[in-house]
Amino acid sequence: MLRTLTLACTALSLTPIAHAEDATEAEITARIEYLSQSMHCPDTDNLPIAECDTSWGELTRTTIDALVRAGNSDADIIGYYQTRYGSEVVPEALAESIAE
Repeated sequence: MLRTLTLACTALSLTPIAHAEDATEAEITARIEYLSQSMHCPDTDNLPIAECDTSWGELTRTTIDALVRAGNSDADIIGYYQTRYGSEVVPEALAESIAE
Protein backbone atom coordinates (compact mmCIF):
# COMPACT_ATOMS: atom_id res chain seq x y z
CA MET A 1 0.00 0.00 0.00
CA LEU A 2 2.78 2.43 0.91
CA ARG A 3 4.58 1.69 -2.38
CA THR A 4 1.35 2.44 -4.22
CA LEU A 5 0.81 5.78 -2.45
CA THR A 6 4.45 6.77 -2.91
CA LEU A 7 4.25 6.01 -6.63
CA ALA A 8 1.12 8.10 -7.10
CA CYS A 9 2.37 11.08 -5.10
CA THR A 10 5.81 11.11 -6.68
CA ALA A 11 4.57 10.70 -10.23
CA LEU A 12 1.98 13.42 -9.87
CA SER A 13 4.68 15.85 -8.78
CA LEU A 14 6.26 15.89 -12.26
CA THR A 15 6.23 19.39 -13.67
CA PRO A 16 3.94 19.80 -16.66
CA ILE A 17 5.54 21.42 -19.70
CA ALA A 18 2.34 22.03 -21.65
CA HIS A 19 -1.37 21.92 -21.03
CA ALA A 20 -3.34 18.93 -22.19
CA GLU A 21 -6.13 21.31 -23.20
CA ASP A 22 -4.01 22.11 -26.28
CA ALA A 23 -4.45 18.50 -27.43
CA THR A 24 -7.59 16.80 -28.65
CA GLU A 25 -9.12 13.96 -26.65
CA ALA A 26 -8.06 11.55 -29.42
CA GLU A 27 -4.43 12.72 -29.12
CA ILE A 28 -4.50 12.39 -25.34
CA THR A 29 -6.01 8.90 -25.55
CA ALA A 30 -3.43 7.86 -28.15
CA ARG A 31 -0.56 9.01 -25.91
CA ILE A 32 -1.99 7.19 -22.89
CA GLU A 33 -2.39 4.03 -24.97
CA TYR A 34 1.15 4.36 -26.38
CA LEU A 35 2.69 4.75 -22.93
CA SER A 36 0.60 1.96 -21.42
CA GLN A 37 1.51 -0.42 -24.25
CA SER A 38 5.20 0.56 -24.32
CA MET A 39 6.06 -0.04 -20.67
CA HIS A 40 5.87 -3.33 -18.75
CA CYS A 41 4.26 -4.35 -15.48
CA PRO A 42 6.87 -5.64 -13.00
CA ASP A 43 4.24 -7.81 -11.26
CA THR A 44 3.59 -9.94 -14.35
CA ASP A 45 5.63 -11.71 -17.00
CA ASN A 46 6.46 -8.52 -18.96
CA LEU A 47 2.86 -7.78 -19.88
CA PRO A 48 2.28 -4.24 -21.09
CA ILE A 49 0.90 -1.98 -18.37
CA ALA A 50 -2.27 -1.72 -20.48
CA GLU A 51 -2.88 -5.46 -19.95
CA CYS A 52 -1.67 -5.75 -16.35
CA ASP A 53 -4.55 -6.54 -13.98
CA THR A 54 -2.63 -6.07 -10.72
CA SER A 55 -3.19 -3.12 -8.39
CA TRP A 56 0.16 -1.67 -9.55
CA GLY A 57 -0.96 -1.85 -13.16
CA GLU A 58 -4.29 -0.18 -12.40
CA LEU A 59 -2.64 2.60 -10.40
CA THR A 60 0.01 3.11 -13.08
CA ARG A 61 -2.59 3.42 -15.84
CA THR A 62 -4.46 5.98 -13.73
CA THR A 63 -1.22 7.85 -13.02
CA ILE A 64 -0.18 7.88 -16.69
CA ASP A 65 -3.63 9.23 -17.60
CA ALA A 66 -3.33 12.00 -15.01
CA LEU A 67 0.23 12.90 -16.04
CA VAL A 68 -0.67 13.10 -19.73
CA ARG A 69 -3.76 15.20 -18.98
CA ALA A 70 -1.64 17.48 -16.76
CA GLY A 71 0.59 18.20 -19.75
CA ASN A 72 3.68 16.12 -18.99
CA SER A 73 5.63 15.01 -22.05
CA ASP A 74 6.03 11.35 -22.98
CA ALA A 75 9.77 11.71 -22.36
CA ASP A 76 9.16 13.04 -18.83
CA ILE A 77 6.76 10.22 -18.00
CA ILE A 78 9.02 7.52 -19.48
CA GLY A 79 12.03 9.10 -17.75
CA TYR A 80 10.24 9.01 -14.40
CA TYR A 81 9.46 5.30 -14.73
CA GLN A 82 12.97 4.60 -16.05
CA THR A 83 14.56 6.31 -13.05
CA ARG A 84 12.21 4.65 -10.59
CA TYR A 85 12.04 1.10 -12.00
CA GLY A 86 14.70 0.78 -14.71
CA SER A 87 14.47 -1.82 -17.43
CA GLU A 88 11.99 -3.87 -15.42
CA VAL A 89 9.29 -1.40 -16.54
CA VAL A 90 10.90 0.61 -19.34
CA PRO A 91 12.42 -1.51 -22.11
CA GLU A 92 15.94 -0.47 -23.11
CA ALA A 93 14.90 0.59 -26.62
CA LEU A 94 12.22 2.88 -25.19
CA ALA A 95 14.67 4.43 -22.72
CA GLU A 96 17.14 5.02 -25.56
CA SER A 97 14.45 6.67 -27.68
CA ILE A 98 13.95 9.44 -25.11
CA ALA A 99 17.70 9.92 -24.65
CA GLU A 100 18.15 10.95 -28.28
